[in-house]
Amino acid sequence: MLRSLETHLAAEGQELAEAVESRDISASWAGGTRGRRVLDRLLPCIGPALSPRGVFYLLGVAENDFDEIAQALRQQAGLEVKLIAERRAQNERLWVMRASRQYQ
Repeated sequence: MLRSLETHLAAEGQELAEAVESRDISASWAGGTRGRRVLDRLLPCIGPALSPRGVFYLLGVAENDFDEIAQALRQQAGLEVKLIAERRAQNERLWVMRASRQYQ
């Protein structure tokens, strides 16, 4: 699983390097248009990586789409997902998600 993630991240790094080299505007978005380029590849790995009592926390911004990420974790990994904090930091709206197999 980690090898698969490393392969995805390496491909992502290559894609970004090519965008920078060609002066493509997409190089200016660290995580793509929704900021989830790497996260979308990581999400399927979360469930299998968690122990039965494991917990995954994620700090995101409004553009990342909390509801869509939560739905993916519920459907793909059967995890329980809860929004545990929201806060505005200057011009960004931040949120923190907690995902686990069971709440403690």
